[in-house]
Amino acid sequence: MNSFRIKRIRQSNLGAKLIECRKEKNLSLENIYKTCSIPVKYLKALEEERWGDLPGEVYLKNFLEKYCDILNLNFRLCFKQYKKQIVNDNNHLKNKTKNKKRNFSSLLEFITPQRFKIILIVIILIIFLGYVYFKIDAYISPPELVITYPCENFETTENVITISGKTEVEARVFINSENVSVEENGSFTIDVKLKYGLNRFYITSQRKHGQQNKQEIIILKKQISSEE
Repeated sequence: MNSFRIKRIRQSNLGAKLIECRKEKNLSLENIYKTCSIPVKYLKALEEERWGDLPGEVYLKNFLEKYCDILNLNFRLCFKQYKKQIVNDNNHLKNKTKNKKRNFSSLLEFITPQRFKIILIVIILIIFLGYVYFKIDAYISPPELVITYPCENFETTENVITISGKTEVEARVFINSENVSVEENGSFTIDVKLKYGLNRFYITSQRKHGQQNKQEIIILKKQISSEE
């Protein structure tokens, strides 16, 4: 009596069963390829149930039959299981599509013309309030102030030095409470007298109703030594 028997598929998942039976026989996909000449990429597609990566159901059926023959599996049961999984996958896809359509329909039912009008008004109101907030913030916040000359810890022997910088066009600039004219591009310059030792200058930039931006410059006027 012939002891050769065809195994029946035991698991509901066809791909997992193919992998399990192949590993039981200690076969790699390359071994299967050498035996039946099915490309490894199609063997992987069978095991991973990527039916769309196979060239067509005619080829799939042929590949599966050869694979089952090598693994001693019942081809008819395997192919029947494949058909069952295809139906289940299609039903699952249809259900997902129906759910999406149902959700979209529910959304359309919820957004009535009156609700849509209210939502639109709320959005416009939020945008307007945001615009007003940024405008007010920009209006009351301190203006930009950059001192271009002199640099920090500046030392000189000159009696007069020119302080220059840049601020925003609409801002007013003061140096030690003395008003300084600002050009159309926001730049300003002023000549100041120096005394020997440390000279402190406070430069302030301010919009009409905004906060101040205040910086301090310290200039050291040195005496000219006799050696110089």
